[in-house]
Amino acid sequence: MAELMRRIGMLVPSSNTAVERIAHAVCHPLSEKVSIHFTRFRVTTISLEEESLAQFQLESMLAAARLLADAPLDAVVWNGTAGASLGVEADEALCRAIERDTGIPASTSVLAQIDAMAGRGIRRYALATPYRPEVNECIIATFHREGFTCLRHAALGISANRAFDAVPLPRIREHVLAAAVPGVDAVLILCTNFPAAYLVDELESVLGIPIIDSTLAGIWKGLRMAGITTPIEGWGWLLRHEAGSLRPRSKIRAGATVRRALSAETTGRKEEAMDHTRFLDLALEEAEIARRDGCVPAGSVIVARDGRIMSRGRNRVRTGGDQTAHSEVDAIRNAGAELEPRGTDGGQGYILYTSAEPSLMCLGAILVSHIDTIVWAASSVTGSAYDAVLSTGYGLAPL
Repeated sequence: MAELMRRIGMLVPSSNTAVERIAHAVCHPLSEKVSIHFTRFRVTTISLEEESLAQFQLESMLAAARLLADAPLDAVVWNGTAGASLGVEADEALCRAIERDTGIPASTSVLAQIDAMAGRGIRRYALATPYRPEVNECIIATFHREGFTCLRHAALGISANRAFDAVPLPRIREHVLAAAVPGVDAVLILCTNFPAAYLVDELESVLGIPIIDSTLAGIWKGLRMAGITTPIEGWGWLLRHEAGSLRPRSKIRAGATVRRALSAETTGRKEEAMDHTRFLDLALEEAEIARRDGCVPAGSVIVARDGRIMSRGRNRVRTGGDQTAHSEVDAIRNAGAELEPRGTDGGQGYILYTSAEPSLMCLGAILVSHIDTIVWAASSVTGSAYDAVLSTGYGLAPL
């Protein structure tokens, strides 16, 4: 049987001339597995001036994402670095909005760089960009809030987006080498219209440390979300190593009464079609954010049976001052009235993916929220709330 073609959608700035050619070059060895599709919204300058920052309004970016979603996609990536200046909260809000409106998993190049750095244990880095120095300072502050320390930064002082792609490769090489200083764990390159991707493999050989380029990070993240884990040579360690980071084994269980409401044919087809590992990865991403926030590292994602992402959630007990704010409850709250009972308009039953087996409190919330399947990565070592409820004959049974 032919392997299913995966499709990744990318948002790029209107004046960007680098992302598309780099993405096609990187993914060329996987041309029988994955295709990349693009849409644009207006961006012409990068600075901290109000007019420049106003280019990244949520609605204009979301409108571009909606156009992408007209195609059957497996992932959407904003391959731009505005979140490094505006704060990762802006990127996270964009991803939530895209997922809410389209049901497609979403990420950004900046969030991908943070994931890559955290996954490699990188804490001290050097920064190289074509931007103005004040933009670099803003980027450094953003990454500092995420737990990373910049030991040196280099800026070329350019603000016109179309000019970034005109910087010659020898100048880029000198620029990155000048930023790298002893003691850094990696060099971070920010700007998706800066064609440094072509030099990453070479520079890693020279410096002996990872080079985390924003364009390549966005491509890597899109591949990972789409379930593509094939190593790709020639573009640095991030793409050379298997793209899937954590691939947890899961337990899959469902409510027997709900299963009886479906034909065996329908149940089997839907369960086989769902990519449980991909959605578990999204739950684990939320768990990592919770950990960085100082909370218990737990995350959850609610998915409709047609593959639409209804909501994400993470543990917010400490940050929210709410003892009930477990990740499962947070996801249910974020979904709100979108969780329709099966049989009503839009109601089709839902699957909850969570990083760890739900507590008794969360299981109660799940049971009244039209969620009929639970997939978790790690089982409880102190006793299973699920098994406790199962023993009461409440109406649950293993899938």
